[in-house]
Amino acid sequence: MVRGCAFVTAAVGLWLFAAQPAWRGLQGASEQLAQRRLLISGAQTMPQQTARLKQEVADLKAVADSLTIYTDDPVPAMIERIAGAARDSGVRVANFVRTPPKNLTHLTRWTLSIGFDAPFPTVARFLYELEDPVRKLTIAKVEMNAVRGGGNRVMASVTISAYTVRSQPASTAPAGKHSPTEVKR
Repeated sequence: MVRGCAFVTAAVGLWLFAAQPAWRGLQGASEQLAQRRLLISGAQTMPQQTARLKQEVADLKAVADSLTIYTDDPVPAMIERIAGAARDSGVRVANFVRTPPKNLTHLTRWTLSIGFDAPFPTVARFLYELEDPVRKLTIAKVEMNAVRGGGNRVMASVTISAYTVRSQPASTAPAGKHSPTEVKR
């Protein structure tokens, strides 16, 4: 009986010694299987991630579109949009002063200053019309002075900006060629 137990113990030990590389191989295969399952689950979520990233890009493009005018020289479009806001609010613009464009990283800022006089409520309505996101204009500066003997009339000067997008960074993009000019109306 002792011999039988020794034999069984030796057989089990020999089997364990011989089976050890196979056991390690099974553990390695189990780890590889877990890694492959992880890769497959990642590949299955890729369409959702791609759709989410496409939506984020579309949202960013919509924000950029709402703030920029895509032309080489947006000043004519700016004047048209300012004239539309003036017409909608009842303001008569006396002059436009164009300043040189300023290059930013991937944008160019175009600036116009306008002068006019009107009753204060009309000026407020005009400023509100200018800031409408549809017009793609931003008000950079407003100066108002009361007109003597004019009741609620004010003389106003408003600086308005618009932005264009460039594919080249500012360091390699050509500088603006426009000098300050004044157009009287």
